Amino acid sequence: MSPVQTVFQFLSSLISVYMLLIIFRVLLTWFQGRLNGKGVEILMKVTDPYMNRFRGISWLRFGFLDFSPVVAIAVLGLVSQIFNSLAVSGTLNPMLIVVYILGSVWNFLAFFINFLIIMMIFRLVTILFFSTWNHQILFQIDNILYKVVARILGIFTTKNVKFSMALAICAGILLALRILIGYGIALLLSYLAGL
Repeated sequence: MSPVQTVFQFLSSLISVYMLLIIFRVLLTWFQGRLNGKGVEILMKVTDPYMNRFRGISWLRFGFLDFSPVVAIAVLGLVSQIFNSLAVSGTLNPMLIVVYILGSVWNFLAFFINFLIIMMIFRLVTILFFSTWNHQILFQIDNILYKVVARILGIFTTKNVKFSMALAICAGILLALRILIGYGIALLLSYLAGL
């Protein structure tokens, strides 16, 4: 391995460690106000400047949900893959960059689709088995899901559909799309990587 390849391998490893720090930082936000100390302060100083670049992107926020950490980690993953490719081959194939970018974009979209499917199934279960359960988080989830469900069902029908049925139909549609598009993307990426 040449010295340049060693540098790229080191940079790829460094980015992987930084990604873990960001994941840890995101997990700490779930316990805000309960965790503090010098270690948390240092972690915030190391990760927040990078994370703040993505927090200002409005379309990554859906009510109480913030997907900016997912995009921030995906960008780092893309850079890590490029550095890793440079470390292994010593050269950079432009087509591999396209493959990495498309793969990263698809991974973000797939994460988002999976998250919506899980939210729909969770909400469907709460409606069917815990109908008397009223909690603020359910209202926030409903605010997000009403819009998504209305758009998806609006493609197929203009009739009113019971919310539980609409959730089941939309979860099924999204799951089918996730599988079909995932298969198509995998074929496309393998074709492009072979060029």
